[in-house]
Amino acid sequence: MKLSDIYALLKPVKRRINSIVCKAILAGLRTDSDFPLCKVKLSKEESLENVELLMPYGFFSLPSNDAQLLILNKNGDKAQSVIIMASDVQGKPENVDVEDSGLYNRNGTHILLKGNDVFIKCSGTVNVNDGNLTVEN
Repeated sequence: MKLSDIYALLKPVKRRINSIVCKAILAGLRTDSDFPLCKVKLSKEESLENVELLMPYGFFSLPSNDAQLLILNKNGDKAQSVIIMASDVQGKPENVDVEDSGLYNRNGTHILLKGNDVFIKCSGTVNVNDGNLTVEN
């Protein structure tokens, strides 16, 4: 068996995998239901409407248009698509190293955990709503 024969045999498997997971671009977002519903562009010619945006428990993040999406299509069926991740590098803090963590938005507001330090960048107000706030050194 030649290598080209193996590639030919694996072609349907590759096509199936590519139909299960795909990348897309966010083209619109609705928040008038129990969970966010998105319009996504799969290509210049193809888009999907009302695709659910999954979010981890206890966390929310509503991406802006043009965010990059990773979509999971149940059994390769685009009618059963869900967005499992959204990514947008606009506003991402600079000087981020391996093992750093944080939260950010397109406005440049961010919380960066860097080594043993915490950095907060905000052009507005930082509100802490707690009866007792203690800051220890």
